Amino acid sequence: MRSGTVFDIKELGLYDGDGIRLTVFLKGCPLSCVWCQNPEGQRMLPEVFRHESRCRSCGRCRIPCTHPDCAPYGVCLRACPDRLVGLYGKVYTSDALADEINSYGDFLRYGGVTFSGGEPTLQSAFLREVAEKVPYPKAMETCAAVPEEDFLPLALLMDDLFVDLKIMDEDAHIRYTGQSNRQIFRNIRALDGAGKPYVIRVPLIPGITDSDENQDAIAAFLAGMHSLKRVELLSYNPFTPHKYALIGRAYTAAIADRPSNIRTDLFTARGIDCVALRLRGAAPTR
Repeated sequence: MRSGTVFDIKELGLYDGDGIRLTVFLKGCPLSCVWCQNPEGQRMLPEVFRHESRCRSCGRCRIPCTHPDCAPYGVCLRACPDRLVGLYGKVYTSDALADEINSYGDFLRYGGVTFSGGEPTLQSAFLREVAEKVPYPKAMETCAAVPEEDFLPLALLMDDLFVDLKIMDEDAHIRYTGQSNRQIFRNIRALDGAGKPYVIRVPLIPGITDSDENQDAIAAFLAGMHSLKRVELLSYNPFTPHKYALIGRAYTAAIADRPSNIRTDLFTARGIDCVALRLRGAAPTR
């Protein structure tokens, strides 16, 4: 039986598949996008978070403790009276995670479970074991930046797939995500060749990914794909930077100070169904 690392489980997801979703966030990602909205999911191992802005400086978390689970982190994870210190990341066996997911059975029958991250395909073998033990509808959100042998078998187990496609220009993709986009293109073509329906999601980061040129290049790449259900253009979340402070990291992305440039027309002109998903729970708009 395999084990994997999860950093959060959230109820009431609305845009992560059909119906109301339970979303399971797996740790670790092959990309390091400068605008990453889940920085606590980038590293595979558990890491300490601190709500410094709410800290009363009582010092209890820094008093040496004898808890075995605290020893690797040099801080007591149980001492804070306001629960402002803790871990992002919990290790599960596949049985344990499947049991926790299935315990939401009354909830899941109104939607299903979505695996997100981080990047769930980095823990592909573990997640395949979990998926086989969960009888409810399953979806996955993925950057697809992993070898096809890790990506495709897991993708084919899902009822719904959401694949990120951020930047078409390879040099720009390397600059802003740390990796080439060639494997992503190969995996999207493999999905399409397998006849597996999927949704492409494009995060529109002002001044980075939201140019007319980038959106038109993505539309050109996707034109003629047979299994593509639709494209979803995602506006930028301006509340992202505060997450970085919790794990002691600086948010350095140079985001243009304006709303995202949303060009659904560039996709619909090529016969691609396209919607824009906006912030604050707004309904999709065409």
